Amino acid sequence: MKSHILPISILFFLILIFFHKIIFTTQLVSGVDITTLNLPLKTFLNNALASKESPLWNPYTYCGIPFIAQIQPAVFYPLDIIFYILSLPIAMNICTWFHIFLSGVFTYFFAKELGISRFGALISGIIFSFNGYQFAHLIGGHTPILRTLPWIPAILCCLERSILRQSFFYALIGGILLAVQIFAGFPQITFYTLIAVIFYSMCRGFKNIGFSSVIIGTGLLAGAIQILPVIEIMPYTTKCAGASFDYLSVSSFPPFNLLTFIIPEIFGDGIQVRYWGEWYFGEVMGYMGILPLIMITITACLYRTRLTIICLTFMLIFMLIAFGGYLPWAESYYCLVPGFNIFRCPARAIVIFDLFGAILCGHGIAQITENPKRLRNILKWLITLSVVYGIITVWFCFFHDGEYWYHIIQAVTSLETVIEVSKPLSIEFITNAYYLSAYGAIKSLLWLIISTALLYLWFRQRLSLQLFKIGVIMILVIDLWLVGYKYVKTVPDDKPYPGGKIIEFLKNDHSYYRICLLTYAPNVGPKYSLCQADGFESSISRRYNELVNACNNIPPETSLSLVNFSRWHNLYNLLNIKYILCSSNVKIIRLSHIKHIFSDKYSSIHQNLTCLPRAFITHSFEVYKPKDVLKRLAEDSFNPLSSVIMEEKPNIVFKSMPANTKDNLEILKYSLNEVIIQAESKQPGILVLTDAWYPGWQAYIDGKKTKIHIADYVFR
Repeated sequence: MKSHILPISILFFLILIFFHKIIFTTQLVSGVDITTLNLPLKTFLNNALASKESPLWNPYTYCGIPFIAQIQPAVFYPLDIIFYILSLPIAMNICTWFHIFLSGVFTYFFAKELGISRFGALISGIIFSFNGYQFAHLIGGHTPILRTLPWIPAILCCLERSILRQSFFYALIGGILLAVQIFAGFPQITFYTLIAVIFYSMCRGFKNIGFSSVIIGTGLLAGAIQILPVIEIMPYTTKCAGASFDYLSVSSFPPFNLLTFIIPEIFGDGIQVRYWGEWYFGEVMGYMGILPLIMITITACLYRTRLTIICLTFMLIFMLIAFGGYLPWAESYYCLVPGFNIFRCPARAIVIFDLFGAILCGHGIAQITENPKRLRNILKWLITLSVVYGIITVWFCFFHDGEYWYHIIQAVTSLETVIEVSKPLSIEFITNAYYLSAYGAIKSLLWLIISTALLYLWFRQRLSLQLFKIGVIMILVIDLWLVGYKYVKTVPDDKPYPGGKIIEFLKNDHSYYRICLLTYAPNVGPKYSLCQADGFESSISRRYNELVNACNNIPPETSLSLVNFSRWHNLYNLLNIKYILCSSNVKIIRLSHIKHIFSDKYSSIHQNLTCLPRAFITHSFEVYKPKDVLKRLAEDSFNPLSSVIMEEKPNIVFKSMPANTKDNLEILKYSLNEVIIQAESKQPGILVLTDAWYPGWQAYIDGKKTKIHIADYVFR
């Protein structure tokens, strides 16, 4: 084990260099989903555990939604124990850089298990830790993805060890690690890991499938406490309720983005210039460095070992998976192969491409370190490539008037899949995009020349072994650092949220109500324990999704994850929306029932005077088929307080009500998993609770169990 101390120490030292901004600060690592999704959910989880409540249900988002079943909060993930010990910003920072460090460590051990030398394994670990995939998901704040990545090489390392030693013990360990990955909270990466485990055991011989079966079986069994709630919720969400192929293939890896493996800034970097390529920058980035591309090519040409063939096979398979909707046959296997019809953003499969690319690069580095003479023929091609690429780069940067670039940008941004830039494009934007792309082209040319020169000097034995190793590490680290450093930022943990006066005002209103947001981070509710009608979660109830779409005049089948209300609709009264929050510079359309309460420098709050109560009793019902309920709800003649729309006839008989008869209703307790209502009526009625319906809830009247019906399409 002592022989591994130096490589692991180097990886940790590089973590300090890349992530010093978030290691030595109390501010929060910057990332869209960190501030808008992950931190609010961790706040909710901590509050629930502090109050000794099981976090089965989150009443603060979408009028209520299952919490554990959402999986991304990672309730059972063992390494997230730091969130219960440290402040949330510090814990989030540690969670971020530590998992990237683990990615390098486990990749190093996987490479070592494959027979790669210590130096080659270290190079593999550096590439997988600091590649563009990691940093792109860092800027997106995709903490659950970053949590799941280290366990891919760890599980494959256990599989390789179990095959080499023909021992099921290591397969059992791999299964436990698979369960840990499941708990980490991003099932799509786990799905790709399962594919990798199956294919890897097949590549190592069909007799080894038993080891992969033990890993998968153990992992699924140990992870059942998380898997079962997910299975329960899936039939009710947009992800397993007939999602279209167009929706599932969103953020497929565009073939043109293969250029980003050479020039990562060619379509913008998302910081200096907004990304103007197809889909989302955070989903289609996989840059590994110029030297690794060179070494992958050299290894494929010169060292056609079994390991080389396995790595190339995996790179091909997962690149094809990442292409997703761009392949003519993709829709067929999305329908036929279980799992593909659940997850969108196929470009995320690039992570396996990067992992085996890193392994292949480490394998090649190890080989040429031992025998540099094999480089003789390949160096001629590298020098020729450097000259040709240099001529193209010089022409692109200095000898044309930019007209070609202007037409290229216009052609690309005219595609419907370009969604991160505002159109029409300004001349300033096009100019900045050109200069950034030119910078990227020159930078990649310099790395090509420097890498070729290093290999040439090593071939000529003009460098000692130690100088060659130092040169390889420096080229690789500086290349990856120049791409990734700009994405490591910090922000105050309350930056995207309303000011303190707004929250204080809402907390002082002790009635039962909901808020909706026109600006701010979408998960104010879970962060401040305020019930919210909109929000942001990894999955959403299909019915609630359709109701929101009806309110916003969007086709019902459009799948959402971020829910907001863009236009006023009378159904908002039924959603118990009492307050509307927005930035002070946002103007609310003037309606007689919308009253401005107050504004401060940053925030504004308005009250809906026609908001309906959280719970009420009706003495009439209408029965409609599910497909007709939304139409009836939208009709002006429908009054929710007078009648409730149901999808099956309840076992109840109504009588004519005496004049001036009033029902008495009071919510005695409203907690995460229990609602107690005291209700009294002179005649039979239907109690409507405008919390989202879900099959896990049970109801009792005076201690006697009764059925919960679906009311008004989404409620109880």
